[in-house]
Amino acid sequence: MLSNHVTRGVFVGISLLSLAGCATGDGVFRGSGGGGASDVQDLQDGSYRISARGARIGAEDVAYKDAQKFCMSKMQQALVVDDVFAAGNVDLRFRCTWQQ
Repeated sequence: MLSNHVTRGVFVGISLLSLAGCATGDGVFRGSGGGGASDVQDLQDGSYRISARGARIGAEDVAYKDAQKFCMSKMQQALVVDDVFAAGNVDLRFRCTWQQ
């Protein structure tokens, strides 16, 4: 059986990896994937876009959580600029801002 210290270290390491996601050099942040969210797209005006499919409330939740993860990887928080729901797809535009 692993010691409590080792299991805690493994848990923290896995938590940090899932929190940070996977940033790539092409300006695209790979989203959670399993929840149905798209990759984060840099809109080149200081804002970003992420999309998710499904029922409105569930899709908004998935997109918002991935936006927060993306901004947290920059030590910031997500501020929603706009969200549009159409044909089972939520398109969320957001900015990363410094925490108040």
